[in-house]
Amino acid sequence: MPFSWFQQGSMRRFTAPNSIISLAEPIPTSWIVSEVTKEDDFQLSEEDFSPDAESFASVKSKCTNSQTTTTAIMRMRFKFMDATRASQASQAKSEELKAYMILRDNPDASEITPRLLAYEETTQSVDDPVPGGFMTFIVWSIVPGIRLDSPSVFWAMDSAE
Repeated sequence: MPFSWFQQGSMRRFTAPNSIISLAEPIPTSWIVSEVTKEDDFQLSEEDFSPDAESFASVKSKCTNSQTTTTAIMRMRFKFMDATRASQASQAKSEELKAYMILRDNPDASEITPRLLAYEETTQSVDDPVPGGFMTFIVWSIVPGIRLDSPSVFWAMDSAE
């Protein structure tokens, strides 16, 4: 089984079934994790290091709003960096969150993209892998349709689809 940042120690609190994640923006909401659907990590080697590059781990989960029972998708992204870069990172929103906010603020821009439902950007606690490192939580609506995230899914479809 491949290494998982999110199945280790305190990180399980973000991915265990029925974990509750409370987010502050745009209004306080709580989300219940039901299923992890994808994990990614990108760790820079010494050769790949540059001032603009980032090491991170992320996990995508299905979740449900604890009050409205709305089902959604949540991505949690954890940046791994030294203390100097952590203080710089805490001042900048993630590119993914910026994109969702632009779409939220311009509802006529697209009718087929997910809606931003909740988010929070904060720093990792002393119990997390990189205390002081940055964490971003983004919750978005589920869009109807078939996911084309794999070439085999796309090419297996009938041309009329």
